[in-house]
Amino acid sequence: MKITEKVTQSANSTLFTLYTEGLFYKCYNEDAMLFVKKVRAFKISDKFD
Repeated sequence: MKITEKVTQSANSTLFTLYTEGLFYKCYNEDAMLFVKKVRAFKISDKFD
């Protein structure tokens, strides 16, 4: 699954999706915001300068 497909799926605000990538679970865009609002706060990290 490509990153663009993951971002498109995360636009649905009724579902919260986590994707396994190696040993970690990741969520993108609106899913991350939904997690922060409904579950708990966490530190957001990115790979861009």
